[in-house]
Amino acid sequence: MPDSSTHQQREAGFLEGLLSLGQTCSVSEIGNYRYEDACQATRRLFSSSLPQTPSLRPMI
Repeated sequence: MPDSSTHQQREAGFLEGLLSLGQTCSVSEIGNYRYEDACQATRRLFSSSLPQTPSLRPMI
């Protein structure tokens, strides 16, 4: 649920952590918060042969 405050806070913390390491997030997936779905999304992100481009979804 990308509109939930929990999601927004976790995403903001993750992005802040990346920035503190001099990194950025160029792709993202939103799931339904089930373990197996998260594992599948992670596999898709790491196996993608597409160029890493900025997400069309605004990052908070």
